[in-house]
Amino acid sequence: MVFKSPVNDEVEYKLDCEAAARLAAALLMTTKKSDDQKADDVRSAAVTYLECLEHIQFLRRHWKKAILATVTGDDQHVGFRAMIMKQAIKYNLAGFAKNEANEIVHFTLQGDSDRLDSALLAIRAGTKKSSNIEVSATQTAVEPDLSTFTIIDWTSTSRNITNPYTLVFTLRADDNAISKSEARGVWHQILRTTLHGEDLQKLSEEGVDWEEEDDWQWGPD
Repeated sequence: MVFKSPVNDEVEYKLDCEAAARLAAALLMTTKKSDDQKADDVRSAAVTYLECLEHIQFLRRHWKKAILATVTGDDQHVGFRAMIMKQAIKYNLAGFAKNEANEIVHFTLQGDSDRLDSALLAIRAGTKKSSNIEVSATQTAVEPDLSTFTIIDWTSTSRNITNPYTLVFTLRADDNAISKSEARGVWHQILRTTLHGEDLQKLSEEGVDWEEEDDWQWGPD
């Protein structure tokens, strides 16, 4: 029996596995072959089926996808792009977030499929100050060489930071999700190493909260 190679097509590969299972059952019912021949065929089909299942589990652990998305609603001056980046940090996702000229937030995310879905769920929930949020996302091709998440022209209303900065998170080599507290530390470090002058001083001013958003916007630990 010849089975398709699992090259970015879990659905087709799973169908092949199911076909192997059906063939194994059919071979059990074949009367024209000797018992030894039927046993050999069934063993072969069963081994192929189990190998398929192992490959599917491997693919699910390493399955990557990418999305293009736009955000509409009251999403300006509410820390929305920062919240997207925090999700990228926590779930180790690449991409970017920026404001379009019409003040619509545009972002991309790519990485582990399950982690991306978790990040997107949190993003759809919005921030404490945002409202009427609608996120329209479409799947796109993965960029194999993309290894950063970037906010373009970030500013902060709550900290009165009006100079635009490009904030960059570099993907972790182990490609795993981290806890909320660990992600927060990465976010703070990005701000410390990117901002300068008076803007950097504003981060440590008394009464200024490090967190523009509530803890729930990081997602569960």
